[in-house]
Amino acid sequence: MVTDTAHFSAGGEYGTFQLDAGFLIEEKRQLVGTINVGCGYNQWLFAPKNASVAQRSLSAKGFDKMTELLDALNATAS
Repeated sequence: MVTDTAHFSAGGEYGTFQLDAGFLIEEKRQLVGTINVGCGYNQWLFAPKNASVAQRSLSAKGFDKMTELLDALNATAS
């Protein structure tokens, strides 16, 4: 999801980021990145920067995919 540019808006403005959730990205038990999700799950901040994302706001397609992802994560946590 995070490498497909169709999941992110090509434009638009965003306000002050408010953290709602986050993901830690590990490779071989080492932290290699983070994704902070905020503003009603609509804005994503990547560290290191994600070259696939010009804007940090999700498109409608991206928001639908994010909803599927979070639903799947919540289902496995129950």
